Amino acid sequence: MTTIACVLKTGVWKNRHMKITYSAKHVRWLQGMVTRFCPVPYRFVCLTDTQIDGVETLPLKDNLPGWWSKMELFREFQNCFYLDLDTVLVGDISEIVNHPHKFSALRNFSRTPDTKRMGSAVMAWNGDYRFLYDRFMHAPKRHMAECSSSNKWGDQGFICHELNWAFDRFQDLFPGQIVSYKVHCKDGVPPGASVVCFHGKPKPWDITRDWIPQL
Repeated sequence: MTTIACVLKTGVWKNRHMKITYSAKHVRWLQGMVTRFCPVPYRFVCLTDTQIDGVETLPLKDNLPGWWSKMELFREFQNCFYLDLDTVLVGDISEIVNHPHKFSALRNFSRTPDTKRMGSAVMAWNGDYRFLYDRFMHAPKRHMAECSSSNKWGDQGFICHELNWAFDRFQDLFPGQIVSYKVHCKDGVPPGASVVCFHGKPKPWDITRDWIPQL
């Protein structure tokens, strides 16, 4: 059974021009969409520093800031399908969840199709990738400082670099099923899409669309 995981680090997370705050209601919002759009067996778990009614949780242990808390996923799970909390599900994701992933992630939406840059809003892996966590925790402050440019940005820059760019791109595995709100949804959700990723502004709860559940 695949674990479908998310991460909630409470408090305000500052990212350049943005201040982002997530809470337990965002986790329950995501879990509601998973319940609706994943008809195959799964285990939904949130790595978090708080308690969330109605959701299975595991504790964050390293007090890493913001999105860097995602690195703890690789300590906990060897069979995982991960979703950012600002992801909107609009169709059946069972094919994507059940795929025999080695390590899959997004091709960065804001770049040309042949880019090597990774997007970590959706990830999936089968196997032991704890080395990603161990290498990061060996020198977390140094890695966070190094991953602050457009060429090596955030947790996804670190993961991509440590994998030596050897990962499967969801856009190649499932063409048209995982899309960007900014890039692909100006005229509505494209036919065949199952997952809509929000990166930067706006967040899904900041806009009104009939396909976005209320928070």
